[in-house]
Amino acid sequence: EKGLHEIPRYGPLWFAAMRLHEKTFDLDRVRATIDRTLHSISRELLWKVYFEAAQVEDRGKNLERAREYYVNSVLHCQKNLRWKIWLGGARTEMNADNLDVSRQLLQRSLKEVPKKMRATVFIECSRIEEFAGNVEKARDILCRARQESRHEWKVFLESVLLEMRSGHVDAAITMAREALEIHTGTGRLWAVLIQLTQMRGNGDEWDLFYSAVREVPKSGEVWCEGARIWMNPLSPKFDLAMARRFLDFAVEFTPQYGDSFIE
Repeated sequence: EKGLHEIPRYGPLWFAAMRLHEKTFDLDRVRATIDRTLHSISRELLWKVYFEAAQVEDRGKNLERAREYYVNSVLHCQKNLRWKIWLGGARTEMNADNLDVSRQLLQRSLKEVPKKMRATVFIECSRIEEFAGNVEKARDILCRARQESRHEWKVFLESVLLEMRSGHVDAAITMAREALEIHTGTGRLWAVLIQLTQMRGNGDEWDLFYSAVREVPKSGEVWCEGARIWMNPLSPKFDLAMARRFLDFAVEFTPQYGDSFIE
């Protein structure tokens, strides 16, 4: 509040205030902060205030209020950023089980999104089809995404995770190996391949871990998977002291990776 009083037009402070008030579970206070923000912030950021307000109302299960805020966000937004609002609206409608509306919004987002960000929308299109039980259609969307956005490793990761969630471990392993041929330096892909190999249980995960460490030695995700190998009481390599050492590496290299703290 002191900062807002001193610098009333500084956007990041207003957005921080909105998030902090939301953590108190006082929706009326959040709405009051949103109103204050709209009267104080620069015009260029009005769309983002409305967008954040829509997200707040969505989390509060107030669908109609969320829609109103999304509409205002579109009206105040630059054309090159509107795809983000369509994407956010699609997620809101999916949460409300309005799948047809969600699909329409995603298609609109796909038309307006910059080429380098198309992968983000493709992933969301795939998820809604998986959510609706159309796994084959989800695969087709990700296949198209891999062709159009080969530079984006997250598309390949999503393809692997789709097969994992569908219970197709061998297909997921194949997909992960294909992904690593393109994105060799992506630790998250190495980590998921190690995890899948452990699920198969043929003992290849240790050699794979060493290959991953040679390729991406500063990947916390990979070190975390190595720790899981050492933590397995049924493994001949069971050693909690070594696992703790690996987890220390994981936290040091990738402190934002929550799995390391859980392990």
